[in-house]
Amino acid sequence: MILNDDDREHIREMNFRGLSLQAYGVAGKYGPIRAWTDPRDRLVASYLAENLGAPRLAHALSVAAYAGAPDNLEIRTQYADTLLNRRGPLACWEFLQDGREPPPAPDRDLARWYAFHAHISGIFRDFDEAETWMARAAGLGVDDPMLGGQQVFLLQCQDRYAEALDKARDLLGRCPWYGYAWHATAHLLMLQELCLEAERLLTEATERLEVPSLWSHLHLVRAELDRLDGAAICLDRYEQATPLREKEINQWLLLARSYLASRRGDYASAADKAEQADTEPAKAILRHLKDADGRSRRNVLQVPFVRQHYITCAPATLTALSRFWSKEVDHLQVAEEICYAGTPHHEEREWALRNGFVTREFTLTWDSARPSTGTPTATRTTGPRAPAARRPRRAATRSSAS
Repeated sequence: MILNDDDREHIREMNFRGLSLQAYGVAGKYGPIRAWTDPRDRLVASYLAENLGAPRLAHALSVAAYAGAPDNLEIRTQYADTLLNRRGPLACWEFLQDGREPPPAPDRDLARWYAFHAHISGIFRDFDEAETWMARAAGLGVDDPMLGGQQVFLLQCQDRYAEALDKARDLLGRCPWYGYAWHATAHLLMLQELCLEAERLLTEATERLEVPSLWSHLHLVRAELDRLDGAAICLDRYEQATPLREKEINQWLLLARSYLASRRGDYASAADKAEQADTEPAKAILRHLKDADGRSRRNVLQVPFVRQHYITCAPATLTALSRFWSKEVDHLQVAEEICYAGTPHHEEREWALRNGFVTREFTLTWDSARPSTGTPTATRTTGPRAPAARRPRRAATRSSAS
């Protein structure tokens, strides 16, 4: 069965405007979306499946749509996004470099095609190229919130978080039905440590839209705020809002519930959920949960949050430790001193020593690893490396602590 043009556009528009469950209800009269055969219908089905808990189905429908209509630009863009998600940015970039001119298409589809090129350029940190593509998209004069979303993404890639938050808020004000605008604004608020504002924002979003991912996002924020019962409710609501849920999503839900139970100290329930998940990570978690006893405890130190920039994880860590001890340090200045395409281990250690920290090498054991004092540490682990890894070596851990 092929969708009529009016219903196809209606389903697409409702889904894009955050009404995925209503869109799925309209789609139901045409039978299961996985059985749709027309490439245009498969494209719309891919959008629906992605929002309703079936990423594998979404990707399969995207590939099938592209096989049936490779010259449809909207389908081609969705296929490129599928490559990005399934095979990574390099495979996607190679697909975009095939040398073909885009086929004739509406300005909206052409603008999104250009903006997607900007997205991939941003991932590879080629921001001049990204701006060139965004200028081409803007030159078409299309009023499309997805272009604004790409601008927010590119600002984040450049570590320009305050500007990204301003842009995301502006986008949300203009397009309050656009799910990504809510996600981006809440995420950027969290980076500014405005967690309560992020929670209020996402709570409002879940009341206004039918976008299941907003529930999973809100669950993460509430867990961060130690509102575990509220986080558990979010998982229930996410489950109710994803009628196409696949096995991997169900496993994720079980692990998320296992984590919340362990946070409450209910290790029996946490172990039960992990056992039901039956994934390799879950099995590892299960082993640790079964070993949990009266000695197990959660010890959270109030170490300030410092958002790292591109490959500045070590400077951000050292800055956070310094601020814990009321020693003001500029994150980017530390990065300038010790970073070059990452941070060599010896540079991190030498900076710590110069700035009053203590460093030690030791063999990692449970007794040495568990927090016994109120002292935060930064650790680096070393172990066997090929080709020298032919016989067991002692693993050494270095700790920087004041």
